[in-house]
Amino acid sequence: MKNNTLTESEYQEFLAYLRDQKNEQVLEKLLDREARLRYLQEPQSSLVGLWTGKLIRAASILLLIGVTAGLIFFFLQASGEKVYTTSHGEIMELTLPDDSYVKLNANSKLRWERLEDGSRMVRLSGEAYFNVQHEEDNTPFLVTTENSTVKVLGTSFNVNSRADKDRIYLEEGMIQLERSGTSGGRQVVLKPGESAVVNSTIDEIEVAVNESLVDEVAWKDGHLRFSDVKLSTILERLEEIYGKEFRVRDSSVLEKEMEFTLPYANWEVTSQALALAVGLQLIEKDHYIELK
Repeated sequence: MKNNTLTESEYQEFLAYLRDQKNEQVLEKLLDREARLRYLQEPQSSLVGLWTGKLIRAASILLLIGVTAGLIFFFLQASGEKVYTTSHGEIMELTLPDDSYVKLNANSKLRWERLEDGSRMVRLSGEAYFNVQHEEDNTPFLVTTENSTVKVLGTSFNVNSRADKDRIYLEEGMIQLERSGTSGGRQVVLKPGESAVVNSTIDEIEVAVNESLVDEVAWKDGHLRFSDVKLSTILERLEEIYGKEFRVRDSSVLEKEMEFTLPYANWEVTSQALALAVGLQLIEKDHYIELK
C-alpha cells in the first residue's frame, strides 16, 4: 500500500490471506496479543480483566471485519468496475459510466472500469457494438479481448471475439488495433468501412473491406444478414447467438453459398425463417438440431 492507496493485487492478496484457514491461528494469536497489550495498559481486577480482554478481542475482530469491508468498498468505488452479461438469444443495450453506448450481443460478457491513469478499459468476451463518447481531455477508450486490443477516442465499431479469432468492423471514426500480449509489435489503423481479422494462430492482422463483416454488424439493427456466405458459416453464426448445435445428413449442403436475411428474434421465429431460406427441414432433437 502506497500513499494510502490499495492496488488490485494487494487487495486480492489481503483477501486470500484472510480466507486461508491455515492463517486462522496466526490471526487469532495476533488478536489475543493485541487484546492483552491494551488491557495491561490499565490495572484491572482479574475477573473484570478477563471480560475486558475478551471484549477488546471481540472489538479487534469487529475492527478487522470493518477494515476489510472498508477496503472492499474503497476498491470497488475506486475502480468503478461494471460487469454486464447476456445469455443465448439476448441483446442488451447499455450506457457505460462515461456515457458511451454499447449494444451487447447474445452469449457475451463485458467488464468496464476506469484505470488509474484515467483511461477507460473494456474487457470483452463475445460480441458488442460500441459508440464511444469523446472526452475533452482525449482520454483513451480501450477494448481488450484474448486476441486483440482496440484503442479509440470517439467512434463507432463492432467487435466479435469468439474462440480464437476476433473480427472487427469500423463504422465511423478511426481506431488503432494491435494483437494482445504484444509490446511495440504490429499495429494497424482502420478507416471507416474497413474491417480486420485477428487470429490467435497467425501473426499478421488481416485488413480489408469485407462485406461479410459489414453484414455481420446488422445484428444491432435486428437482422441477421448473409451475402454469398457458405451455409456452414451461417450455422456457426447461429450457434454463437442461440447456443444451438446443428447437424446435417448431407454434408455437401454446407458448402452451398447463400444470400438471405433472418429476423433477429427468439429462436422459434428465427428457426422457421431459416428453414424457409435454406429449403431444409429442421428437426429438434434432445441436444441438437438436424437439417435434412
